[in-house]
Amino acid sequence: MTSRLIYSEYNYAQLARALAKLGFSESRGKTDLNIPYRAYDNPEHEAWTMLPDLADDERVEHVYLRRVERVLEEHGIVDSETFHRLIQEAAQKEPHAA
Repeated sequence: MTSRLIYSEYNYAQLARALAKLGFSESRGKTDLNIPYRAYDNPEHEAWTMLPDLADDERVEHVYLRRVERVLEEHGIVDSETFHRLIQEAAQKEPHAA
């Protein structure tokens, strides 16, 4: 049985812009197994998450977008509806967005 990845309509650059509006900073690194990652941290809310470090124009897998939503909701930063509005705004501001 082959699993199929489900991608969101948003890319990593758009996600990063939306999270920056919410006070998150981005850093990049590699795990002990040399796997690249992007970490997003919001010290004010003691919230963070880690995602794969793919190219800015790569679409974010739905499971990772949902992970970000959950972090935002659990830490009382914004609800899912507000997050989706912010990421849609980030997508509309991108000059080469389709």
